Amino acid sequence: MGAYENPITVVDNQSGQIWANTISNVAKATTNYIDFTRQKNDERAKKIQEQLNWAAEYASKNQEQVYTNLRKLGADSIYSKEADEVLNLVTENRIAMQNASTKEELKIAQEGFGKAQKRLQQLYSVIKMDEESKIFYGEEFDPATAGMQGGMSKSKPGTADWVAAQNVNNGFAKGQKQVYWDDETGAYKMKFSGENIEGVIDKDARLLFGYDPGKVPSIDSMIYGTYQKAGYLDKNNQLTDSAMSNYKFTKLSDNGKYETLYTATAANRIAQNTTSQFEAQARSFFTVPEDAENVWAIIGKESNKQFSASELLQQGSEMQTEFVKAYAEYASKLIPNYKENNTYQTKAVSGKGGKGGTGEAKALANAEAFVVQFSENLGSFGMARNKDGIIIGNVQFDNVSTVNKGLAGLGYSLVNDGIFQDEDGNITEIKIKKNGAKGTEDFTVNAGDEPYVFFQNLLESQGLSKDLAQQIAKNLLYTGRLQRDESVTDEGQKYNQYERK
Repeated sequence: MGAYENPITVVDNQSGQIWANTISNVAKATTNYIDFTRQKNDERAKKIQEQLNWAAEYASKNQEQVYTNLRKLGADSIYSKEADEVLNLVTENRIAMQNASTKEELKIAQEGFGKAQKRLQQLYSVIKMDEESKIFYGEEFDPATAGMQGGMSKSKPGTADWVAAQNVNNGFAKGQKQVYWDDETGAYKMKFSGENIEGVIDKDARLLFGYDPGKVPSIDSMIYGTYQKAGYLDKNNQLTDSAMSNYKFTKLSDNGKYETLYTATAANRIAQNTTSQFEAQARSFFTVPEDAENVWAIIGKESNKQFSASELLQQGSEMQTEFVKAYAEYASKLIPNYKENNTYQTKAVSGKGGKGGTGEAKALANAEAFVVQFSENLGSFGMARNKDGIIIGNVQFDNVSTVNKGLAGLGYSLVNDGIFQDEDGNITEIKIKKNGAKGTEDFTVNAGDEPYVFFQNLLESQGLSKDLAQQIAKNLLYTGRLQRDESVTDEGQKYNQYERK
């Protein structure tokens, strides 16, 4: 800490009278000394009188200019004592320059005068930055959005102190504010204390008031911009025709009362054309660790990897790999998986003793969700879905572990002794049962079966009739949607007659 330190002052804005008192201090002291010298009639007293007359005029003009400048800057009252001190230094060194009798004395006085002037200019700068920082904090940053995209970044190490100091500075928290000159650093420093601060915040004034915590990058805007440029989203971030596949499917709602037709996006094609761009976006953050940390807080929520700025700077590191992967996965989730086309109201007419009715309608309502489960476990049974969304391949069994994993994903399991193999040890068929089912409600799945046969059997175990299960299986798996078939006459299957909702 320097040789001079102001007493702590409670933050307030009642500075007018304080400045008026301040500018009179030097003039009063000078006038007193002038009155004293008037008692002398010798030549020396006359010369002193001339010098002090000049000093009084200089001090008065300088004080008036300083007062005008500070008033224009809207300075807080805490700067009054410091301004008084600097004015005294300016005046003292200016008088010393006038009275210097040797080059050495003149040089010392000039250096002192220059330092005092620079100190005064720095005081102006600190006051201006103080006022600007209040506006900046009040207008630019909303604590409610801190850490969110476009909101205040929380990753920089100095942000916590800056926010705490600004809360006192802006009157959001009770506290005290102090300015003082540090001779060691040749700069003004600020002290803040208050109900929201543990201890004292003591920092370089210009660094504190000039601090910018930055904002969290708006990666959603970057990602949506990439999809728009590629033609997959329009300016309102709605799917375009270029984003759609040939795969259509339906969803039933309200216990089968309504059916909505959807078109799935061409996820593979979109990924192939945009992934490299998203990876490039991710790598662009490698050189700005603070931004990368903010982005990781958004994209890395599902990762067990802890963010490491030092590791991020290492080429080919695990942190870089995980960052790029997480960014691409996050980007893939911002584009919708499907587009709604039309919604129809079903007319499920159940006759007496018919198999349809409420039970079958509920089973239909669950079919769409089951299609998703089935699609997610195709690989376990040797099948796949092509780029157009059509399931291809035949039922194949690799090993018991893979089969069990796939069945668990569907909500099924092998029955006891439910695996059948040929003489070469290849699994030829399996007998499975719906988890939670009672009795002998099991069925056999054969290797080589077409996918619809396997799916049809699953739907039957869900409560659908054989004919209806077969129709749904073929249409959903091969055409991507449940087609209307007016030839079906069973009353329980007249869900195929629709009215627009």
